[in-house]
Amino acid sequence: MLGEQHRINVSDLIWTSVAQPRQRMIVWLGVHGRLLTKARMAHLNIPVDDANCCLCSSQVQETAHHLFAECDWFKEVKTGVLQWAGVQLPTGDIKQVLERIRRKHWKQFYKEVVVALWSAIIYQVWKARN
Repeated sequence: MLGEQHRINVSDLIWTSVAQPRQRMIVWLGVHGRLLTKARMAHLNIPVDDANCCLCSSQVQETAHHLFAECDWFKEVKTGVLQWAGVQLPTGDIKQVLERIRRKHWKQFYKEVVVALWSAIIYQVWKARN
């Protein structure tokens, strides 16, 4: 029982003072599938002129998974920022990366800094998309 109390949840990594509030909010929405991507807008019967990703030329429907895991434009931005920071992150969508960071044997503060960096990347890509 004591071990369960000390387990770190993904939400504990997101809601820290290390990342900016707007970045935390976008990541939180992404983790819960609430970002208003073109695919989600179509699902909610909101008219969309072009459902394809506007960041890359792959002609793939814009989903959160595509934007933050498969999109070539996103991968290029992510690679550049992570190389600059000297950090290696696993691949995957927003939640998968957070889960993998959570399971790493890093100090808590380092995890929070890496999540803040991941949040900044997600936020800037979302901002560029909009």
